[in-house]
Amino acid sequence: MTDHNFSSWERSIIDLLIVTLDISNGDAQGIVEAHQFVLSQEWAKGSTPEIAVQRLTNLINK
Repeated sequence: MTDHNFSSWERSIIDLLIVTLDISNGDAQGIVEAHQFVLSQEWAKGSTPEIAVQRLTNLINK
């Protein structure tokens, strides 16, 4: 997959985090930036944005 597709995938994750956690765009971007390793693993596995968000929310709710 190309970088453009990754950018779109990552943007979808940010949008889902905003809705799921009822947070601001900046907070969602901060979560994504802080968890780049996790997201790179999810991208490599071919995970959907929904699965990636589920993994992120599990991590931050621990």
